Amino acid sequence: MLSDSEYGFVISSVDIQKASMFNIDGSDRSTVLVWVESREDKRFWRACLPKIEGVHFDLKIASQATASDEKKANGCSRLLALRAIGDLIPGHNLIFCLDSDERFLSDLYRVGRISTEAHIYYTNVYSIENAILDGAHADRVFEAVTACSIQDLHYCPSQLLNKVSAAVYNTVLLLAFSLNIFDYSLVGRFKRDFLASIASVGALDLEADIDNSVVFMDFKEALAEINRELVLNIYDCGVEQNYSDFMVSVSDELVNEANAYLFVRGHDLFNSFVRIFEAVNKKMKRDEVSLVAQLHNGARDMMNAVRNEWMEFGGALKYGFYAAVPPVPFFDRTVNRIMTDYSPR
Repeated sequence: MLSDSEYGFVISSVDIQKASMFNIDGSDRSTVLVWVESREDKRFWRACLPKIEGVHFDLKIASQATASDEKKANGCSRLLALRAIGDLIPGHNLIFCLDSDERFLSDLYRVGRISTEAHIYYTNVYSIENAILDGAHADRVFEAVTACSIQDLHYCPSQLLNKVSAAVYNTVLLLAFSLNIFDYSLVGRFKRDFLASIASVGALDLEADIDNSVVFMDFKEALAEINRELVLNIYDCGVEQNYSDFMVSVSDELVNEANAYLFVRGHDLFNSFVRIFEAVNKKMKRDEVSLVAQLHNGARDMMNAVRNEWMEFGGALKYGFYAAVPPVPFFDRTVNRIMTDYSPR
């Protein structure tokens, strides 16, 4: 496979297809250059791209492209900019795999269904972090990291995720609708308030009952206030029928309270979720070190062994996902589409 610089400024699908004719191993394997947003996205998409005989997915990030504007940057907007200036020309052998951000719910408002774009594959869920936050997977990872049963916890990861998802359902949909129909100057502050409320959840103490927790009650009250304001805007502007039509599309696409968390900005939700369970993880680590100290008369080598082998929950959650690749609602449609597009016909 040729390096990026050997294509000059412009890298097109046709170039990749021609290069496949000269595979070093002499095979007729087809190479597909897959452009993603970041190095973390490379890990995610490498794990999730389907294994298809005769197809080699070669993953790249935007800064690896030799760009005519001589800029070096990553992210979705950079890849789309490289396409716009003609430095990356998508086709069957050159594709983009990107976070959807707000695109999935925006499509439901604009056209009443999910649209696709040739040679661009979106996560459908907000971002890769949302996909990684699979409840059952998080439970298994927490047990693996701490060597405890989630039954010993007041709230296991999947239970908390379900609670947060149900709480944000109405706000996620009201915001998605409002951001599409109203000027951002009118509703932008509600998005900022929503993300601030998501960040605040990270302070939850799972030793206490969540429903009676000041942190969680404040979280739900903040959401309720955002909802009230957005509903008032909808009625004041006379677009309640538009919202009703949007909600029909949402229901048709099977968006519900259990999976609403998949449409919250992933980075914010992931950080709060990990912060909560990392606090529990660290407490269990301290308890285990204390137990070892008692059993082995304070032997430092034994205590340090526990400290050194104990993993952080966030890292384990990510890498465990890449190894296990559990199914993710909405994202599985993208994987199936890639499988269909590249399987032998």
